[in-house]
Amino acid sequence: MLSIGELAGLAGTTVRAVRHYHAEGLLEEPERDQWGHRRYSAADLVRLLRIRRLRELGLPLDRIPQALTGDLPGLLDAFDAELAAQQEEIAERRRRIAELKQSTSDLVVPQAVEEAHRRFAEAGVHEALLAGERQAVLMMLALAPEALGELERLCRRVLDDPDAFQVWLEAVLAFQDLDAGADQADVDALADRFAAMLPRPAATGAGTAADKLLADLLRSYTTAQQRVMAAIGERLALT
Repeated sequence: MLSIGELAGLAGTTVRAVRHYHAEGLLEEPERDQWGHRRYSAADLVRLLRIRRLRELGLPLDRIPQALTGDLPGLLDAFDAELAAQQEEIAERRRRIAELKQSTSDLVVPQAVEEAHRRFAEAGVHEALLAGERQAVLMMLALAPEALGELERLCRRVLDDPDAFQVWLEAVLAFQDLDAGADQADVDALADRFAAMLPRPAATGAGTAADKLLADLLRSYTTAQQRVMAAIGERLALT
């Protein structure tokens, strides 16, 4: 018969781990000798070795009883599928990290948006306007986070299509150069151009929060630009 220290040593684990397995019900409490010490059998060692092996595979403690007494192949198949899904998720996270490492500024604005803004800047769009547009993107993501994927796809299409990029650039430059005395027809026409190009988020029910965000955002624009932004918000149902 083995002491707890001998059992742990032969199984390649610790006395603390053995006691933990007792507490979790994975390893039955053995009989004690006349001095009150636990005494373990060969069967206890075999079970402990199996527990340790399953733990090395990363199997959660609550699944080990089933693995020891039930359908081990089926349980391992299910666990393997979970690990494969986790592996895919890790790969996607690493892809996003790689994109962020290449990004030049914001950690929240999608990398494709940053690239579009870089090309706009090269084409003459002012940095102050691009900063405001980044805030507009963040506002959209806060109100409708489900629009993130659609926004990224839109930017990638624009970046990959020279004609589409030119359409966007002309609209942005027109917005940048909007005259303070622009009439309502000009405002509406420009708002229509942007609304036709931007993804339309699903209804958020944000209400008051959206109004506050839009009001704060508009402060960074000229009066004429504010009118266009407000009109875009109405067309995309952001307020």
